[in-house]
Amino acid sequence: MLKKGSVAAGSKEAADAAIDILSENGNAVDAAVSAVFASMTSEFSLTGIAGGGAMTLSLNGRKPSAIDFFVDAVPIRKNSTFEFIEKVVDFGDATQKFRVGKGSIAVPGTLQGLLYAQKKYGKLPLDVVLEPAISYAKSGIRINRAQAYIFKLLEPIFSHDYKNNTILFKNKSIIQEGDLFKNEIFSDFLYELSREGIPFYLNDGIDIIDKFLGKDALFDKKEMLSYNVLERECVSTKIEGYDFFSNPGPSFGGSLIAFSLDLINNLKEKRLNNNLLVKIFQATENIRSRVQRNQFNIDSMQRQDILEEGFEIVNNFSRSSINDSNINGFGSTTHVSVIDRDHSCVSVTTTNGEGCGYIIPGLGIMMNNMLGEEDLNPHGFHSYLNRQRLSTMMAPSIVFKDRRPFIVLGSGGSNRLRSAIVQVLINYCFKGLSLEKSVSSDRLYVEGGVLFTEPGIEIKGDAMKMYSHSLFNEKNLFFGGVNAAAVDEAFGDARRQGSAICL
Repeated sequence: MLKKGSVAAGSKEAADAAIDILSENGNAVDAAVSAVFASMTSEFSLTGIAGGGAMTLSLNGRKPSAIDFFVDAVPIRKNSTFEFIEKVVDFGDATQKFRVGKGSIAVPGTLQGLLYAQKKYGKLPLDVVLEPAISYAKSGIRINRAQAYIFKLLEPIFSHDYKNNTILFKNKSIIQEGDLFKNEIFSDFLYELSREGIPFYLNDGIDIIDKFLGKDALFDKKEMLSYNVLERECVSTKIEGYDFFSNPGPSFGGSLIAFSLDLINNLKEKRLNNNLLVKIFQATENIRSRVQRNQFNIDSMQRQDILEEGFEIVNNFSRSSINDSNINGFGSTTHVSVIDRDHSCVSVTTTNGEGCGYIIPGLGIMMNNMLGEEDLNPHGFHSYLNRQRLSTMMAPSIVFKDRRPFIVLGSGGSNRLRSAIVQVLINYCFKGLSLEKSVSSDRLYVEGGVLFTEPGIEIKGDAMKMYSHSLFNEKNLFFGGVNAAAVDEAFGDARRQGSAICL
């Protein structure tokens, strides 16, 4: 029986914030929201109030539902001039181009989504929920190894507006492991938000953003004020006594995971060796590609005829097509999982992209660059004719067993997060491994004609013949960062230096 709760997050500070809120008799929603706000300092390079996210939640064992607060894309305004700049990020063995600047910013939803969820489903006053985040931003946190690595990767972006981004630098160099990172202006913003709530953001906050962006962005105050948080029914599936719930369309992640699980559930071969897993992931990748080419709708993935296509790929693998694609080597997302003493649970994933390159004076926040990410704009940049919610791979998930929460999990990692979540579920639900071993076990991933593996993965047979092979020498954040909580254990993925507490 949990005395306080079970928490897994992307940083120690976020996990501590969640436990503090549970100790104050807050519920899972209060705790998860508090953890995300705390992570805006401890994981500044991954998340912030001006990004997007998704939450899957269940209160007191009820059927889970999803809250969509991902970003909106808007059409280019007539006679618009907007800033859209290419930056190259060096991963050591490869480079990748990202687009930043004010024209890369999508209409954000994170702040509205978190406050919507907390007001509707939380128990505590907002000022109590935000207290840990206010303290961290004011007093500062020590940069850990994982965050230092990400800061270094994103230095070309974070240095774009050096004169306003000085909090990210020390002695003219990007902050490093062990450095104290403070964001006192953001702390002040959160303090005012804790007193006045969402009206403060909708008035003072949006006015500051609107003035700073001017005509260099694709949207103005009107689009920000008209942003809508959306509640949706989860995508779900059943597999061997478990009920899986996750983020539905227009997002991809939850539906693709459900598709992979449906394949596993219906295959005659139940021994899930790595060779078979590669085939399942390739089938899922081919279906994703077809959806992105608008050959059918995301919500159609669980149709029997689409599932039959997946079986055909698995069963006749040597004749399957493998498409080339651009692979995002980063995946700038973070995740929080919480189960409280009443078995209410929350799974929430958020992102700020790589950031647009500007910290807004007076707020201490960096806006997202979601309109500059190729993954999120498969049909080309700035091609939207109407305002629309962008699709994301985020898949905050909850698994029930015997009508009770069994595991709450999600991951960072761009496209890899879906395969990371599937592999953890296989380890925990079907192989009976501990949560720590389920998350820590070596992973594989296929995309763009390449088979990516961590060092402990062995592949035999036809799977190896179909791909070029990229072998990592050690576990790597490329393969996602799964943070998972169960009723009697929790674990934060060491690949991204996650943290967990179960009390």
